[in-house]
Amino acid sequence: MKKVNKLISVCLVLAMATVMFAGCSKGKDKDTDKDQETKVVATINDEHNINLGEVNLQLRQLELQYEMTYGPNVWDQQLEDGKTVVDMAIENVLASVKTGNIVALVAKEKGIKVSDEDIKKNEKTADEFVKQYEEQHGKDSLAKDDITLDIINKILEQSSLYNALFEQELKDYEVDEEELNTLLDQSPNYKGYQENGYDYYAKDVRVRHILLKTMDEANQPLPEDKKAEVKAKAEEVLAKAKAGEDFESLVKEYSEDPGSKDKGGEYTFNKGSNYAPEFTEASFSMEPGDISELVETTFGYHIIKLEEVIEPTEERIQSLKDNEQQIKDDAIKYLKMQEFDKRYKEWEKDYTVEENKEVVKTIEVRQSRNAVEEENESTTDTESDETTTDDTSDDKTSEDNEITDDVEETTTDNN
Repeated sequence: MKKVNKLISVCLVLAMATVMFAGCSKGKDKDTDKDQETKVVATINDEHNINLGEVNLQLRQLELQYEMTYGPNVWDQQLEDGKTVVDMAIENVLASVKTGNIVALVAKEKGIKVSDEDIKKNEKTADEFVKQYEEQHGKDSLAKDDITLDIINKILEQSSLYNALFEQELKDYEVDEEELNTLLDQSPNYKGYQENGYDYYAKDVRVRHILLKTMDEANQPLPEDKKAEVKAKAEEVLAKAKAGEDFESLVKEYSEDPGSKDKGGEYTFNKGSNYAPEFTEASFSMEPGDISELVETTFGYHIIKLEEVIEPTEERIQSLKDNEQQIKDDAIKYLKMQEFDKRYKEWEKDYTVEENKEVVKTIEVRQSRNAVEEENESTTDTESDETTTDDTSDDKTSEDNEITDDVEETTTDNN
């Protein structure tokens, strides 16, 4: 897959807009523009057209998202109902375009207009998108998909209308506290802040360790007799460490942890990090310079030396507080989205969407197919990189352990 570049950044801006909201345009007289009629994917209330370019633009952005997440070969995957990911992507885009058009019509009927500031910002984004897209894919790339500057501007306009409608409809809406608390209880980070306090996550230790593994190459536990041999060897190494031999030299000679051996056995982490609990408890129970007794985890026997305790800073604690508030804000927005979805279902009843089946059949996932071909052609020239597993953690978190456990936002459901 091609490297992520500035173009993709702009594409993702458009993707954010098109995932839920696609532009709508009034159809031309069917007797005066037969060619345009063939590019109409669907009509709303026999008046407002959804054009092929609108659908293709959203589909191209969805392709980028899918491939960045799952790789270019995602399109060959089969789903349980016999459909492919291609089928699912096209269905989702059509449903999303329908929703976006209806939401835009509702907004206009409620008297909502796009601000001059948003118009200027949207025009700048559209111009930048066109320029970079054509630089990446060629001057005729947008025309091949019936995508015009007007369509791009229209889609961005619909995004602005949606945001304005959302704010207007829910400005006085208060979320149910019980529902909010139930949602927040599902966030491990938020619960952790509430139950353990900020110091729990803001205080770090820097340790070195030696690991003698009690797992075989297939990550299966060794037989008891072999495990006993490993323990005996670990006790010998522990004795050397306690006798004052250079710990880093012992790491280099004996440790079987590929994740830390080349850096002197060193790890820096806090109590919220996803390390083996026995390893974490031992590390936080020592004073700098101490060497632990043998610490057994599912990975094997560890010998730990505490190098440093890193006390919390005001900046670190404030960062955690900000993270906590962001989780709460996201939960509130999620509940508001659910309320907006209920209102949308009522608005939707006033609109009839009729698809042009012949035009729908022409919709195809194109860009991704090219990506698959490019990857297949390059496989003989590339080598896969091997990754190593962190032997002190099932799923090592970042050093600061401050990744927000964001509540997943939903889009308006058409079904």
